Amino acid sequence: EWYNYHYILKTEIENGYKGTSVYHVYLDYYEGGAHGISQHLTMNFEQSTGRQLMLPDIFVPGFESRLSTILHKALCEYVGVKTDKELKNQGYLFSTDMFPSENFILGDDAITFIYNPYEIAPYEKGSIELKIAYNAVDEILNKSL
Repeated sequence: EWYNYHYILKTEIENGYKGTSVYHVYLDYYEGGAHGISQHLTMNFEQSTGRQLMLPDIFVPGFESRLSTILHKALCEYVGVKTDKELKNQGYLFSTDMFPSENFILGDDAITFIYNPYEIAPYEKGSIELKIAYNAVDEILNKSL
């Protein structure tokens, strides 16, 4: 019983936005301590070439600041608050600023950014998924996508 560790890995693949595939990895592990860790990791690929798509492939150069602002607003809506101070009072963005996660899903009508426990909030908040419609990021979206 003292060596009660586990490591569970599940994967799936689905069609994504305009000829892309989304590869999902669901990871759950426990290596001792107060609790196990569950993570949802994703990778997006062009179906025609097999090339992995990263944020600089999806957005125009210099997108980071604007996308961070859009994600911050989406996080406020997700939590049901209006200010950064209210977010911090609830444990969100306590030790980091909002950032565009490389862990994202290119869906049919939106990009979903996934933040696993401890990335932007404490463990108790779980995974946070912020779904951003393509029309909300149209001005920074790479039109060749």
